[in-house]
Amino acid sequence: MPSDFKKVKIVRNPYARAVSAYLHTLKRPELLHKDTAGQFNRMQYSFAEFIDTLERLEGKNIDPHYSPQTYDFERHAKWSYDWIIQLESCTEQLRELECAMDLGASPLEEFRESKHHSKRRTNSDKFVGHTSYRSGNIAHSAYPYFYNRDLVQRVHKLFKDDFSRYGYSDELELPHSGR
Repeated sequence: MPSDFKKVKIVRNPYARAVSAYLHTLKRPELLHKDTAGQFNRMQYSFAEFIDTLERLEGKNIDPHYSPQTYDFERHAKWSYDWIIQLESCTEQLRELECAMDLGASPLEEFRESKHHSKRRTNSDKFVGHTSYRSGNIAHSAYPYFYNRDLVQRVHKLFKDDFSRYGYSDELELPHSGR
């Protein structure tokens, strides 16, 4: 019976997710090429240029890697989840879910590493949002370094429903000057 089912959604901080989507499109440039009907075919571009492209695609049916996490049916239907799990604290929240639903403990530590993870550059302390990276796997800074004040505002606007619906703050501490 459908009422016996529990609805669970795992979400990610929209600021971190936007950078992750950018890095993903560098690995898979055909995604933007397809979604822009061949208009975007560059092999090297910056995070700011990626956000420019997402702004032009806003409202269109685009790849889920960089579309909002809030789906149209969530906005327009009386739809709610029994559990929303934020990826940043998923280990604790999944354990709570397992306890609440009387499930066995999952081997969550086995899922900490993934082939999807990319190399992090630890020595960079400057803004890199306008740095053009070439397609492929790149060593990169942590996600806050991709942002300045303008990009924070633009990403917040693109993913505003995700921020409010899933309980994320629109504030982002910029570890560099933030200009």
